[in-house]
Amino acid sequence: MKKIRSIKIKAIISLLLIITFAVALFTGIGLYGSSNETNAEIDRLSPDSTKTNLKRIHTISSFAMAGLALIHLLLNRRMLSAEIKALLGN
Repeated sequence: MKKIRSIKIKAIISLLLIITFAVALFTGIGLYGSSNETNAEIDRLSPDSTKTNLKRIHTISSFAMAGLALIHLLLNRRMLSAEIKALLGN
């Protein structure tokens, strides 16, 4: 029963990593596509613009993804260790 619960936790973490990656990716693309001088002027005049919201969402999702990645590494440290040993030939 404990093993099934562990697998479910790992699956949830992996799914959350995929979701936060997708959010960070698409908000990053949106920010990159909207980066020009006209948008800088709009940001200065209207701080609650769509670009400002995209930056906020992008930042939050990126920090969430970093935290989830650390949890993912901790949960899978034995497998990662075995993979590194196999890669290095030890």
